[in-house]
Amino acid sequence: LPVFAERCDADGHSLRDLGGLYIIGSPRPDSLRIDNQLRGRAGRQGDPGESRFFLSLEDDLMRIFGADRITGLMERLGMEEDIPIEAPLVNRAIENAQGRVEAMHFDTRKNLFEYDNVMNDQRKAIYALRKQILEGRYQPEILDEQARKEQRHNLPPPPDTSGPYTVESMSELVRERVIKTIDEYCREVMAQRGEDADVPEPFPSGGLNHHNLTHELYRRFGAMVPLQEAIEDRKQTIETSIDVVARSLIQQRERIHDLAFKKVDEMVMELCPDNVHPDDWNLPGLEVAAARRFGAKLDLRTVEDNIEKLVDRVWNEVEARLTAREEEAGLYTYLFYVRQAYLGEIDEQWIAHLKNIEHLRTGIGLVGYATRNPKNEYKIRGYNLFKDMWESIEQTVLDKFLSMRLTAAQRAAAEEGAEYETAVTRANRGARARGGARKVSGDAQAQRLQAAAQKAMQQLNAMKQAAESIAPASHDDAIAAAAAEAAAKSLKEDGEGRKGRRRRRRREA
Repeated sequence: LPVFAERCDADGHSLRDLGGLYIIGSPRPDSLRIDNQLRGRAGRQGDPGESRFFLSLEDDLMRIFGADRITGLMERLGMEEDIPIEAPLVNRAIENAQGRVEAMHFDTRKNLFEYDNVMNDQRKAIYALRKQILEGRYQPEILDEQARKEQRHNLPPPPDTSGPYTVESMSELVRERVIKTIDEYCREVMAQRGEDADVPEPFPSGGLNHHNLTHELYRRFGAMVPLQEAIEDRKQTIETSIDVVARSLIQQRERIHDLAFKKVDEMVMELCPDNVHPDDWNLPGLEVAAARRFGAKLDLRTVEDNIEKLVDRVWNEVEARLTAREEEAGLYTYLFYVRQAYLGEIDEQWIAHLKNIEHLRTGIGLVGYATRNPKNEYKIRGYNLFKDMWESIEQTVLDKFLSMRLTAAQRAAAEEGAEYETAVTRANRGARARGGARKVSGDAQAQRLQAAAQKAMQQLNAMKQAAESIAPASHDDAIAAAAAEAAAKSLKEDGEGRKGRRRRRRREA
């Protein structure tokens, strides 16, 4: 190192004797900030010499912002084209041109931000809905982060009843299924750790991985169960899981019923407005609309002159049909396919909405010829497109559910939840998890995978046989009609309190 230091010092002295380091650069960037940065980094950084940066009058910066004035000055002074112009006037012209370019870029970014703001609000709304469905929640949301912090204590609580279900009754309904899910997972973990899994109340000695157990519960119930604190105690894990699953199922069920009630209310108000005399209500049109949208058979020839009672009468028929669907498919199957339909429609229609918004944005500038503000028109039309998409999602989900016909295999898929996942996939995932903890012999692993594959094939063959033995459509219709009649009878006995609660919650919202 000392030798190289001496050599560099000698070379440095010889370069200084020649005049130092000369830097020549071209062209000059549009942005003054970037220009100063690049000139500084490309410069001598304190070494002796000289730095010169050139800009042609044909470069974009001068061609757009000031080349004509400087060209005219050169012609008046009779200067040749190959003579460099060095004057404070030229430097000021370049700096002014760079300032105009920066202002133009700032206005462009500001304009894009104002257009993107419309999509940001819509994106927050659709993502909030999708997140709630994924997590099995149903609760009003405040999209603005600051407002959410200030008003989070003022939000109404999520529903804790849905039809005949309360948290207590739903907890008793799901208790056995939740315990079975937890026990199966515990036995699998204990077998992986070499512990005795053949015990009445299995629970690993070192606790559980709450992420994996949460995933298992979510696959079967569509509920996100927070188990971070309860994961080392079997009783607390079970009770926490049962309570969260019960509340989640109630909220999932109430979401589809509230959606149906909203559509019934809108349909009645459209055909029988409350500001119109009852003699002028379009009751035949309401009967046709109810049959077309909900498959409900109504006889409104004798109806009271009260709009709320009319809504309740239509809602009774629609709710009976929804409840019949639920009893026909089973609660878990019912909610499983509601979630699937909701998520599928959100994904599909949101993508289509993004394309529609892009087309709108491309041509919205033309409204300026009609002396309208393009930004305001973009916000209005963008909101209308979003509202149409939202209503289309709700109506399509409702239509899909009301027209749903499930095969035996589909019912098994929804009922079994995580068990419907092929045993080979579960065995592979378990082997990967065990890889870091302890070594597993290749022969033993192959035997487990082979047994898992045989079990999976047996399950699929059983489902196939069950699907082939489905009763004809007429038999399904007879079952659905009987279920609808029984549901209508139970709803008539237990419906008044729910109607008032649902209407009150809508007014609060």
